[in-house]
Amino acid sequence: MRTGWTIRVAGLTLALLAMGHVCHAERSELTDDEARNNPAPVLARSADAWEVFDRELPRKGFRVLALGGRRPLAVPERLRFVSTDVRKLVADTAAAGGLKVVWLAGRTCAILQSGATDAELERLGRDMKSEDPALCHDAAWRARWIGDTRAIPLLMDVILANKDRYAKTTALESVGRLGWDVALAVDERAWPVAEESLANSGKDALKSMIAALGRVGGDRARVLLEKMLPDEKYDTLLYQVIVALGQAGREKSLPQLAKVLQRPDSRFGADDPTYGTRLRVAVALTEMREPKAMPLIRVLLGDFSLTIRQQALEAVGSSRAEDAVAILDKALSDKNLRYRAVCGLDAHGGEDVLAPLQKALADEDADVRLRAIAALGNVGTEAALALLEKSLSDRDENTRMRAAQGLGRCGGDRALDLLGKALQDASKGVRLQSIQAMANVGPDRAFVHLEKAFADPDADVRAAAVIALGMSTNEKRWSLLQGALADPEARVQAAAASAGARATGAGAQAICERALASGEPGVRRALVAALADTDRSRAFPILEKACKDQDKDVRAAAATVMGRIGGAEAPAMLGKLLTDDNRAVRLAVADGLGAVGGDGAAVPLRKLLADPDAEVRIRAVSAARGITSEKAGELLALAMADADGMVRRAVIPMVEDMRTANAAEILIKAAESDDPPTRREAITVIGRMGLKGGAVNRLLEKAVGDADPFVQEAAIATFGQVGADEALAVLGKIAGNPSHRQAAFAASVLAKMGGDKAFAHLKRALADPDKNVRRNAVNALIREVTDENGKTIRDILLAAMPLETDPVLRLHYTKKLDEAFPDDEVVAKAIKELPSRP
Repeated sequence: MRTGWTIRVAGLTLALLAMGHVCHAERSELTDDEARNNPAPVLARSADAWEVFDRELPRKGFRVLALGGRRPLAVPERLRFVSTDVRKLVADTAAAGGLKVVWLAGRTCAILQSGATDAELERLGRDMKSEDPALCHDAAWRARWIGDTRAIPLLMDVILANKDRYAKTTALESVGRLGWDVALAVDERAWPVAEESLANSGKDALKSMIAALGRVGGDRARVLLEKMLPDEKYDTLLYQVIVALGQAGREKSLPQLAKVLQRPDSRFGADDPTYGTRLRVAVALTEMREPKAMPLIRVLLGDFSLTIRQQALEAVGSSRAEDAVAILDKALSDKNLRYRAVCGLDAHGGEDVLAPLQKALADEDADVRLRAIAALGNVGTEAALALLEKSLSDRDENTRMRAAQGLGRCGGDRALDLLGKALQDASKGVRLQSIQAMANVGPDRAFVHLEKAFADPDADVRAAAVIALGMSTNEKRWSLLQGALADPEARVQAAAASAGARATGAGAQAICERALASGEPGVRRALVAALADTDRSRAFPILEKACKDQDKDVRAAAATVMGRIGGAEAPAMLGKLLTDDNRAVRLAVADGLGAVGGDGAAVPLRKLLADPDAEVRIRAVSAARGITSEKAGELLALAMADADGMVRRAVIPMVEDMRTANAAEILIKAAESDDPPTRREAITVIGRMGLKGGAVNRLLEKAVGDADPFVQEAAIATFGQVGADEALAVLGKIAGNPSHRQAAFAASVLAKMGGDKAFAHLKRALADPDKNVRRNAVNALIREVTDENGKTIRDILLAAMPLETDPVLRLHYTKKLDEAFPDDEVVAKAIKELPSRP
């Protein structure tokens, strides 16, 4: 069965490669006039703008990026459930969220930003060109908070032309904070810089970069992602690379995804070596939402793994291919696939799925029925609405909840009237789901119903109504929110505080001030937490007061939010909490400083390294990721002198991730620690980083005689990675020493290294007077046989075998050679003609 699978995949790969010559033409950019005359209508069934942007816009050839990362964004109520041109939807949604839109690529790529004044940009550019290094560094750091795409070219100027290494590093980190997807879309010069960063970044930075390539899309992103697939460096990020490749290349990535299906992934076991890659491709095809992916999806529908067939059904639905509904309808008859078939029907949406969904409503499996009810919302027709109305009267509570969920995605006055009735339901869950559905339809349209929910006997329902009305534009909301702040239940008050923080308008400030003066700590915490989704200028005055709050959790929340929203004021404000008497607050300060980064964070982080609590010091070490590598190197060297072994061990992975200039110095010091685990980890990282030199070699030579066997093993493995002549000599010496406990391991490392010099040491070991040394050498060579070195290793062993004097070891030779080279006539003949023992 699996042989047939391989043949099908191989055939499909060739077909897709051939197809690539036809369908991979570059899409031409639209002019402004063409864009205006070629509207692309889209229907938003969700208040969550990012859900609409990610689900619907790529199908029409549009991408939406956000400078500095995504913040919650709502589709304006008037644009929900009506067909709207993509460009109008994006522009009006951005404006409602206080953002501006920069259109690129023939008005098919939108970048959302807060924007900055011309004066701010002029000052930034002037400071970046300053001959004063400190001023340039500061400007490069400030640029990450400027909120304007015009900062990207200024940062690229510093990265490419400035001679100061520190300024370059700061600018590079600021580009990462603003978003590599935006940088690649805005400035062509960012592409080679990004490619170089991919080769030198740590795992966290790589994840961010890979995701950015998927979001920005296009041929250049696709080519970069395709280069990563065969590179072992990205093995642990295979899932991210595959999904990003699907997003970036869409139909152009299909030939490469077909090839990936045959790639083994050892993490999922030997029984089904390609399971991991097949599953990842199925997920990527689901995210791709591409009708032309159906040939590859069909292959996965025939997979021998049930999990992959289930995932492929969702990919069928999201593709919206012509025959998708028919495939999903047929899958409803399979008890193992029917639930995921309904998920696929939900992803497809539209009137065509109504008939199969009605069939699913009669399924014997309750989960299938419930999923089908919720999916009716994406159909949105009068017939779907009638089915949901019927389900809303069902005796089963879960059925009524799913019906309310579906009504929220239908929209319209009739749906709102039904949801209003559902607010009288005896079930708290149904009432809560109804409020969420009303918020999706529109809090202004549902205002009358939501206002009634303020009198609900359950505090959770009242709190949900408060949050929903906080998104309204009705002026009456201010008096309702003020009333909610006086609710007898603290969680309702907290909801009002959150709503006030996120709201805009004249009444929002009064809500925030009253919430900050509340006697309930939970209310003040809710206010502070919600500020993370607001403008920095509005948030900081409140956060400054919250830093002095008597409740430790409020102060900790303020520190966390300051780290998230950043800005020039953040390091100084966080610095005021360095000596807070509560450990949790100081931990939050360390995390916040790491998020803000820059020169301003380095000084308070240094102070945190003297904190009496070891965990705070460890967090300060981790926070060094947010500052430039030069300053981070100084902090990490200081932390390596810490009295606590846990702090010192925390330094080692940071050094590897950041690759600071003083990495060798720090790791050598760590390798001289009294703590064996610290020594072992430091030596291992030296090997992974490929550090070399006299000091490193001396350290490793000393470590092979360490009292701890695991340290010895780490040193030997690292010698193998270093690979210099000095390393070969040391390994050869160990492999030939029968009293060394790691002799066998040293022989294995030599065999793995390969090459004439390494094999010369193993030849000497095969002739060693001690039979244990000889056995180690035989085993090491056999273990490392590959297609490339097989003939060399075979000849080495065949030459040594007749000279072996120990009868047991001679038999060992013949057994191992026969196992490693079962069909080799030269080996068979040599074993047959092996002379008697000398």
